[in-house]
Amino acid sequence: RPFLATASRVIAITANGDGNNAAPTPNLLSYLAWHGIKAEALVVEAKAVSEGAALLDETRRRKADLLVMGAYTHSRVRQMVFGGVTRHILAHAELPLLMAH
Repeated sequence: RPFLATASRVIAITANGDGNNAAPTPNLLSYLAWHGIKAEALVVEAKAVSEGAALLDETRRRKADLLVMGAYTHSRVRQMVFGGVTRHILAHAELPLLMAH
């Protein structure tokens, strides 16, 4: 939270790769607001690229200084077959990352 509290702008981004109407969780926005952090919600479409690529594209487009995200993994077999957002972000990010598991 300290990084977010001093930020000039906070955007909660959800990458929608499966065609559903994804939206950032209202719980996240409420939690941040409760702590005095104003955040806006944004959904980016990831149909042509992976969700990880869509998130990184959006951070570049917005000239973000920091990407804060949760990080988790699936089973090793699933990761080998499908890859993953966390793995993609770690391999391709060009900005500082703050991750929590």
